[in-house]
Amino acid sequence: MKAIRDLWDLPGVLGLQIDFDATRSQRAFYRDLLHRLQKTRPPCMTLTITALGSWCLGDPWIRGLPVDEAVPMLFQMGPESTAVREALARRGDFTVSLARSSVGYSLDEPFLPVPSGRRVYVFNPRPWTERDFHALKARLGQ
Repeated sequence: MKAIRDLWDLPGVLGLQIDFDATRSQRAFYRDLLHRLQKTRPPCMTLTITALGSWCLGDPWIRGLPVDEAVPMLFQMGPESTAVREALARRGDFTVSLARSSVGYSLDEPFLPVPSGRRVYVFNPRPWTERDFHALKARLGQ
């Protein structure tokens, strides 16, 4: 906990994003950690989390977490991939409001359609190159 809080004191840090794919048995711990961080974070800092796509749809246990944003990670979804894809196609968006301002993709997988206007985080399984950057811009229509 102290190690995480100490990051807020580093020069230039405006917020933290925690990436923890909590199993069902770890959810209470994770929820408690986020509540404790929320109580001690400076008012000007953002606190966000990455979230499995399923957490943002049919398993909305993240509702009510004390974070500014949950970034749905729509890659390497494993056995939940088909269910997440079908739910997004059917509903058109995530059911959890925390997950409606951004999306996370991987450069080596198809980008699932989500409503426009989202902040997009893109991960690359390889070191980034200028070619990757230009390919990404083309993929995003920029």
